[in-house]
Amino acid sequence: MSGNVEVLVGTLSDLKQVETAQGTKEVEDIQDRAKWSWLRLHYGRSIDDEIKQTVEARKAELGLKVSSVVLDDMVTRLIRSDAQQRELQYIVVDDIVKGVATTKHLLIPPEQVLEAAGEIADTQGLLLTEQEGLAGLVSTEKEVAGIQIGFHIYPGDILTRKAISVSSFARTIMCTNPLTWAGIGNFQKFGLGKTHERVLRIERRAELRPRLEKAITGSREILGKLEELIDKSKHTPVNDREAKAILTAFTKAYGIGLRPTEEVIQRLTVEPKSTFGMAQAASWVARHGERWKKPTEGELPHAKQSMAVVGAASLLIDDVQVTYARALEWLRGKFPEKQPEWLTP
Repeated sequence: MSGNVEVLVGTLSDLKQVETAQGTKEVEDIQDRAKWSWLRLHYGRSIDDEIKQTVEARKAELGLKVSSVVLDDMVTRLIRSDAQQRELQYIVVDDIVKGVATTKHLLIPPEQVLEAAGEIADTQGLLLTEQEGLAGLVSTEKEVAGIQIGFHIYPGDILTRKAISVSSFARTIMCTNPLTWAGIGNFQKFGLGKTHERVLRIERRAELRPRLEKAITGSREILGKLEELIDKSKHTPVNDREAKAILTAFTKAYGIGLRPTEEVIQRLTVEPKSTFGMAQAASWVARHGERWKKPTEGELPHAKQSMAVVGAASLLIDDVQVTYARALEWLRGKFPEKQPEWLTP
């Protein structure tokens, strides 16, 4: 993460003031996502429905700024009430609060995670390298039928939105298209497992190195299973309609926009009609896709990494018909204004 990062511990006395043990700290702004997290930490997830209903009710009145105004009003109401505020951690980047966490949450800068991973790799005789489009570091250990496989260290996000994880990694040698299982948990709603990812919930800094070392060792031990998975995917047929619906559901679930999703759908025409072909289409767009929203300068490449995860998720499909049915069910109502043309029968 670029910019000056500071963590404040305290309570809000205003929308732009954090009361800490060292005194009042002024901030320039609080991101809407951080405000929503703040409300959840005080009211629980049940507040989500109230926020959504209020936003919907005030759309006509407030226009495009409706979410910000509603969140401001709800946060201000609690600040000015007699209710006891929780002491929280406020992650401030360039004077803007971008994340909120409980005081129990250990915030480890990503660079410290990668430094520890590098030291572990050295002791095991491994080479960790950067991979275009992915946050973190990868190590490729063996080659199977034109595909290199290994593991991926994802260092997490100090904003607490993404956890530290160690997962399997694969790359097609000819096109250098990446596949990563870092974040595969988002697809459990479609019946896919998390076999190839180990999420690390670190509660004490001293746990970081031993937990990383154990996860890396474990990831190296399942490379044989990864070979079997890739081979099976090459012989798991999928028709055009199934592939389009499943990939649309996967990308939508991961917050990927329709423009890069459309690139994946177009790429399907030159890939094999199999779950392996689906994976190749998504990983090709992860590497070569052009229709992405321009990232903020200094941001980690989460967008393209998300597409690499979509490709990896495709390799986990065991029963195409079951996944297709779940994808259709999940997609129902997800495009209230206009459904993508490729989903129209």
